[in-house]
Amino acid sequence: MVARRAKKPLFGACRTRNIGAVEILLAAGACPNALTDSNYTPLWVSGRDGMTNIVEALVKHGADPNWVEERSNTDCMIVACSEGDAETALAMLNGTISYEVTAVETEGSSALWVAAAEGHTELVSALLNLGSDTNRPNNYNRTPLMAAAFMGHADTCKVLLENGADVNLSDSNKEGPLYIACTNGHTAVVEILMKHASPDVNEGNAEGETCLITAAWHGHADVVAMLIGAGADVDKQNSNGKTSLIAACWKSFPEVAKAILDAGADVHKADEHGRMALWAACRGGAAGCVQVVIEAGGDPDQMDDRVGSFDAGAGVSSCTPLFAACWQGHLEAAECMLKNGADPELGDSEGRKPADMTEKEDIKAVVRKYAEMKYDGSAPPPPSGKGVAAKKKEGK
Repeated sequence: MVARRAKKPLFGACRTRNIGAVEILLAAGACPNALTDSNYTPLWVSGRDGMTNIVEALVKHGADPNWVEERSNTDCMIVACSEGDAETALAMLNGTISYEVTAVETEGSSALWVAAAEGHTELVSALLNLGSDTNRPNNYNRTPLMAAAFMGHADTCKVLLENGADVNLSDSNKEGPLYIACTNGHTAVVEILMKHASPDVNEGNAEGETCLITAAWHGHADVVAMLIGAGADVDKQNSNGKTSLIAACWKSFPEVAKAILDAGADVHKADEHGRMALWAACRGGAAGCVQVVIEAGGDPDQMDDRVGSFDAGAGVSSCTPLFAACWQGHLEAAECMLKNGADPELGDSEGRKPADMTEKEDIKAVVRKYAEMKYDGSAPPPPSGKGVAAKKKEGK
């Protein structure tokens, strides 16, 4: 227990990292739990500063590992873990049998949680051996396993799983360890989670976003391949109708888009606004995705369903993919569309043509070039997907 206000010499020796002076003072009866004028104990400060040898000396002489610093609500173990000093934290554990593993800091994170987030696998094992709750979440319902998954600490995740970590728990946004690892592209963590715990790869978060959708959105090709191999539904939609294919196209990841298409994704699947993968690719300026989607049968003249300038935003109503590319100033995407047979004069529901929606002269020129080719009969033939989206919508 903390006994009395600080004896300055011991604290000063700790702050100056003078282990010799610390040992002499302790041997002479200096109180290892005395508070400074700023309300710190020597052990807390030494743990924070990573002074392993001083920590060992203080613990040996009865320093209390459970004293809590009021402003941060951290004990010496939590502060050592949060500073990334596993050696010092382990020294505390090795020198005492009285550490209370149930302690948490202001945001509800335990020493185990912090150690997992920092990837201190040996320390995680030691805390688990002392009885730390593997699944105890912080105030945001994120467990130690989620913390380790977020940071990509594969070995730490494995230890937690072997000690009962529940892969199916989720945080306040219904995001579990697998979703978190997929979002951040931590391939090794994803592999371990699927191998050791078999989580539901099609489970969505609060917005219905699946692991595959978030991996595609962030362009994590290896993770996408792993999820597809594990049976992820390539056509599953989030609450706004976005699929993994639409996500990959919107964010310009052609390699990811192709992998999803090769796995059987429906190229004509649309989101809540009728925007299909090809429209998303043009809107995002992803010429590579445009080519991949058209080769897979994407409809170059499919219009989205938004009506009215206000609903569509930026003064644009329902329009074609080519129109979207021109509107956003994406020359390569527009040219790719035109080379693949997109109608250069089909624009939006208000009758405006693609060339009318850009101030870039190079885009105007290429659209007008293909418009002239359309009338003299030299324009590229329409691709196989032309009209398919409209027929599908009509149920034909």
